[in-house]
Amino acid sequence: ARVARRADGSLLEYGFDNHVRTLKEKLDQGLPPKADVASQWLADVSKLNSALVQWTETFRSTYGEDEEAQATLQEAETILRRYSKVVGGARITQELQTALADRALLSNGLDWHLQKVTDTLARQKSTKVSPQSSDYVLLQQQQSLLIRFVEDFKARFAYVDGAQATIEKVHNVLKKCQDAIGAPPPSASSSSGDNNNNNAAEGGAAAS
Repeated sequence: ARVARRADGSLLEYGFDNHVRTLKEKLDQGLPPKADVASQWLADVSKLNSALVQWTETFRSTYGEDEEAQATLQEAETILRRYSKVVGGARITQELQTALADRALLSNGLDWHLQKVTDTLARQKSTKVSPQSSDYVLLQQQQSLLIRFVEDFKARFAYVDGAQATIEKVHNVLKKCQDAIGAPPPSASSSSGDNNNNNAAEGGAAAS
């Protein structure tokens, strides 16, 4: 049963040893950094895992009482446990990557919005931006959007590897923004009028 292939009626196309080796190699590679490649990696390892789960349960039901089968079962269970650990973390990482790429709130992407604030502050002649300035309105709108983004991002990913660098980057820009225009109003992170602010911020950015 261990060496049987799909042609012999097995659930595993090239047999147990080949299947386990392929799954182990995939897990050793880890989640690729690019979102589209990561999605394919997750699909591949999930397919390999699913087939191995089915094979293991069939093997257990047939040979589970045989002493000779225990080593094979242990080997299968070890790689299946490793899959759960690695892919559980990988899915969180992929969710983080998706959140960074999402443009529902920051329609031009996080890096663009951070750079927009940085460039706007850099062209000021004073450390404080006049409330009568068009840049003041733009900075207020960008400040509100970035606060909403980072609060949601922290709530979801604060303890995920790699998230802290993004959080600190946004906080640093928000601090500079607050130094220039002051703290945001209490409603800055509320949902009231958010869509209008978002559209206005993009319009102001496009006009600048």
